Order: sequence, then C-alpha cells, then structure tokens
Amino acid sequence: MKSEIDDSLAAINHATDQIVQHLAKLAGLGILHSNFSEFRTAGIEEIRSHTNLNVSLHLADVEMKDAYEFGKQQIQTTERLKS
Repeated sequence: MKSEIDDSLAAINHATDQIVQHLAKLAGLGILHSNFSEFRTAGIEEIRSHTNLNVSLHLADVEMKDAYEFGKQQIQTTERLKS
C-alpha cells in the first residue's frame, strides 16, 4: 500500500506542476488574464498542500504504529533467542 500512496502523491504533484506551468504559459501568451492564472494557481497549490499534508499525517500514524509493533516483535525475538 505504501508504494501505491507514493505513486499517487507523485502523480498528483507532477500533475499540479504541469497545470501551474500551463496556466503561467497561457497567461504569458495573453490568453488568460494574469489575475485568473494567479488565483487558480493558488487554489491548485492549496489542494496539493492539503492532500500532501493529510497523506503525510496518515503515513506518520501508520509508521508510528508499525515501528511500535515491530519493536515489540524484535524484543520478543531477542528474549526467545536468549533462552
């Protein structure tokens, strides 16, 4: 599941970069008003930031639980091997 999460975040971040670049390009060509491009870019970046934050918080929680459980397993294995 972790690699799927990494793949999804990479795709979201890459797509966001592309959208922002193309909005700037279209504004530079005079097709989009610069205020429109700036406003939409801020919104898109906000979505990216919130997505990255929520996924990171989820992963931190999962990793903390995994570290605790695997730490317990390691202690149990060490104790068992000593006997």
